[in-house]
Amino acid sequence: MDDGQPYRAEYDADAGVLIVSGAIDELSTGEFRDALRDATEEYARPVVVDLDAVTFLPSMAVGTLLGAMARAPGTRAVAPEGSPARMVLDVLGLYDYAVTGRTREESAD
Repeated sequence: MDDGQPYRAEYDADAGVLIVSGAIDELSTGEFRDALRDATEEYARPVVVDLDAVTFLPSMAVGTLLGAMARAPGTRAVAPEGSPARMVLDVLGLYDYAVTGRTREESAD
């Protein structure tokens, strides 16, 4: 996938936010995993993963995100309505979990 916007990740330590942009394709999924591991200090602390500027989020990258959330409890994603990442998470039924760590059913209880 080449949409003209290369993958990029930058960690803002003061805010505890990993800002991700561009296409997270099969070539950059490993870089995304490394950025998550570095930002969470080997999954020892939670971070917020800002997906607002992500232009392509395949299932492999979603799996990488969910794996980081499982290994670094408290890690959450931010994907504004209308963003490509939000659309993917919505289609997969994972948006609520990605932003709260709870499924829709758990949130309703």
